[in-house]
Amino acid sequence: MAVHPDLPGVEIVVCVDGVALEEFEDTEGDESISRQREEDDTTLTVSKYIKSVADQEFGIKYTLQDPFKMDCPILGVTVFLDGKKIIQMLAMKTDYQRMGRKSRLVDRLEDVNEDGEIMFRTIRFSKVETTLDDHAYSRVEKDQERMRNVGCIDVEIWRKEGQRRSSRVPDKIKEDLQTGAVHEKALKGEPKYHGISLGDARPLQTPTEKWKAQELDKYPIACFTFKYRSELALKELLIIERTPEPEESTPEAAEPIDLDQLDAEQKRKVEEFARSLLSGSSQATRIKRERDEGPFGSSKKPRPGEKITIDLTDD
Repeated sequence: MAVHPDLPGVEIVVCVDGVALEEFEDTEGDESISRQREEDDTTLTVSKYIKSVADQEFGIKYTLQDPFKMDCPILGVTVFLDGKKIIQMLAMKTDYQRMGRKSRLVDRLEDVNEDGEIMFRTIRFSKVETTLDDHAYSRVEKDQERMRNVGCIDVEIWRKEGQRRSSRVPDKIKEDLQTGAVHEKALKGEPKYHGISLGDARPLQTPTEKWKAQELDKYPIACFTFKYRSELALKELLIIERTPEPEESTPEAAEPIDLDQLDAEQKRKVEEFARSLLSGSSQATRIKRERDEGPFGSSKKPRPGEKITIDLTDD
């Protein structure tokens, strides 16, 4: 679980089937992609890597518990998916003080169909589709800009006040989240093979009440960033270890043969095989010696000072 040093007792996790995904340290990143940091913005961002699986549904969960002390009427939790502001949750100070703990999981979004009916869609990781189409090459820069925000779930914590009911209906967000096919060259650099998409629309029996509140500060008091990547991407980034190549196994030594257990015919064949090996070895040795001596006899070099007699008489 991601814990912020400035807000002990506040936890944010990304869940699959209600279970928090394993988190990996991000030693290089401390910036949220959901907003541009200004010079006077000192908000600290806690950044983690998580492993995503294509077509796997997930949710975002916040928990408030001791020793967290809420010093404002309302705590706002705003969630950005791939740089898009999608979810806003409010936690009341009165509820937190009464229960001593506050937790909420959001794993679906409200949407509106063509008839204006409010539906819901689950949130899921999805594979980024790529293309090598020459017609798509002209939009590589545009695809690179789109992919810049893909791969991040950002959560901002805000101090708020003045809660009031909102009559605003959900926006149609289906097309806003889907990445669509991008040119393969747009993926050069940091590996990003997954994005976020929404499941099929389903009827929503009871729409969620909408509330809004006023922000008390210019900036959030804490930020969390979850960089979701496929297992392959995490290995390429050296976040997790690559699967080692299987080592070649050394064949076990064969048990020695007991020649006494062979019958006469088997012993005869073994003797023939042994003779052929010895004969081949002897012949190879003789050939090598002849090559070394050459046509003029031994190639052995004389010792220094030794006399050499040369016969110049014709045969």
